[in-house]
Amino acid sequence: MRAFLSELQRRKVVRAAVLYGAVAFVLLQAADLVVPALLLPPWTLTFILVLLLFGFPVALVLAWVVEPRPAATVSGERAPPNPEQTGEAAVRTPGLRRRPVVYAGIVVAILAVSGLFALPRLLNRSTRDEVPEIRSLAVLPLDDYAADPEQEYFADGMTEALISELSRLGAVKVISRTSVMQYKGTRSKPLPDIARELNLDALVEGSVLRADGRVRITAQLIHGPTDYHLWSDSYERDLANVLALQGEVARAIAQEIRARLAPEERTRLAREQRPVDPAAYDAYLKARFEMSRLTAAAMRRAIEHFQETIRLDPRYAPAHAGLSLAYILFSQPLGGGDNRKYLPLARAAAERALELDPQLAEAHANLGGVHFIYDRDWEAAEREYRRAVERDPLSLDTRTIVCEGFVHAREFERAMAECRNILELDPDFGRARAYLRRGYEGLGRFEGAIEVYAEGRLRADTSAAARGDIDALRRAFATRGAQGYWEWVLERSGGVGTNASHALAALGRVDELLALLERWYEERSGNLCFLRDSPYDPVRDDPRFRAFLARLRLD
Repeated sequence: MRAFLSELQRRKVVRAAVLYGAVAFVLLQAADLVVPALLLPPWTLTFILVLLLFGFPVALVLAWVVEPRPAATVSGERAPPNPEQTGEAAVRTPGLRRRPVVYAGIVVAILAVSGLFALPRLLNRSTRDEVPEIRSLAVLPLDDYAADPEQEYFADGMTEALISELSRLGAVKVISRTSVMQYKGTRSKPLPDIARELNLDALVEGSVLRADGRVRITAQLIHGPTDYHLWSDSYERDLANVLALQGEVARAIAQEIRARLAPEERTRLAREQRPVDPAAYDAYLKARFEMSRLTAAAMRRAIEHFQETIRLDPRYAPAHAGLSLAYILFSQPLGGGDNRKYLPLARAAAERALELDPQLAEAHANLGGVHFIYDRDWEAAEREYRRAVERDPLSLDTRTIVCEGFVHAREFERAMAECRNILELDPDFGRARAYLRRGYEGLGRFEGAIEVYAEGRLRADTSAAARGDIDALRRAFATRGAQGYWEWVLERSGGVGTNASHALAALGRVDELLALLERWYEERSGNLCFLRDSPYDPVRDDPRFRAFLARLRLD
């Protein structure tokens, strides 16, 4: 045994093992930092470790086989150096002969590093053709590499912008923002599970970093069902060119999923966006972040941020359109302000946005809303809604306008089909669910309306109280039919809102209905715009109701 150990030392095997271990340790430490930064798949570290373990016996075998070659001896004494090999060369040559394992270790290290960068791409290339066509995807909330809670709005805003860019591509279904935000901060959940829950083909995940006046987006495309890593890349620009950066990332993803783009989509993606003031865009993202909270207090903050954006960059059209929508939301569903004050402001903001960008769908939709609610100019509202849909037919907001139009036209089946399409993209899109329920009510299919309500309620609240509320509705309909349904609706509405007016009309309680309509008239409520709809048919022949419609030019 002692002789064997001596032979190991003489052949430099022990030294080779120590040297190889040191090199392997350094490589693993470097890979631990590089793999996450490059967004390589998790198995990359395992691959490197296996490669290094495989290389260890190879290095030991080489150290044993390539025996050090001592200089020739004469009568037991070391022979003098070759007269032709003197000076520095005489010192270096034996050392070179005794260190073949060093070079073996270097070769293995090179193989490991090459594998780190090359194998994922090679495997992706080999599996790329096996991946089915991608027809649906979701952009998961981008991680903020700054890890600063105060910068949360920036990462969320960049996520929303990327979703918006991709959602305009007709060749692929893109899951909406509200559906993906539930996965924010839950990256421990396996991607195939997320893909299965959202019923989609692919996921885009990545990170955003803002530092020193520049923005970097790192994104990767994952085939959801198989967890195959299809593509990854990083894009970086000055903060002033952040709009162009968003388009560049969307264009790369469209290319990777082999989306068949229409000519106008190619043109839009290829169009270079104008620079935007960095501070203005920062305020714009803060405004969108606050507006997504849908509370009166948050909407006030959103209005302030939009106003700050416009002060810094008066020609940024999306800021004017966003301000218009914030005014509408603040005064209408949130009830934070007087319609007579805020809707004229919404009109002015929408008109200014269209002066700057006549193709901006959101501005057309907002202007249509002002015509519909404030002016009661049905033709002008329909004209603007149509323009919004033409310019952005894939937007959930504009598609909901289509649902609304079908409901008003009493084409309930078409309205319901479109609402279901929207809810596939965003099961929590409340307006689409409301119009789906309206469709069932218009057709007299109250069982369907109850199930739509139950599904929406349970998505937001699974408590015993919520389930009891749903059970009460089912019992009311089971015992008293349509009357029981509308009595339950009236009770839950508290006597206010469109649900209350529908229930009062269905139950024939005209005096209470007219009192509610008079309050709306004084408030210039947008609810008056829908009095020609089917829920009011039971009272349409009442002289008092007809007189009220005449005042509104709805007769």
